[in-house]
Amino acid sequence: MLKLVGFLPVILSAYIGTLYMLSMILASQGKSIFGMALEKLGPFLNNQLMLICFVCLGITIFLLYREYKYEEQTGVRLFVAVAAMHLCLLYSNLLYQLESFDFACRIFATYTGYVVGVTVLTILGLNVYRHVHSAKSISF
Repeated sequence: MLKLVGFLPVILSAYIGTLYMLSMILASQGKSIFGMALEKLGPFLNNQLMLICFVCLGITIFLLYREYKYEEQTGVRLFVAVAAMHLCLLYSNLLYQLESFDFACRIFATYTGYVVGVTVLTILGLNVYRHVHSAKSISF
């Protein structure tokens, strides 16, 4: 079950990232996604982002509880859930800053790159730390 909890934020992040990019591409061409009017696209995306953010918050709380209560190693699951939550908040903020398609794509890629980069570096750093201190390395 914990492995599923660990992969859920990854799946949700991939879903929202794909939906966000697809929506921006279609909106830039004047087309709608799921047959909805373009003026309803922003609120739809924002609702999706907030739902995923709250799911990832719940996963984070669950993993922290398991780690505290049962002294269970949560591994990278916790970092991935927090990163997914952070991406949702950044993408939601981006909805209010859309100037052009090129600007939106550039900021989208920058936000995603920063969060994924910091998450990967944190996981690698923690693995190095645990290896140096002869503990088990973190696994999914």
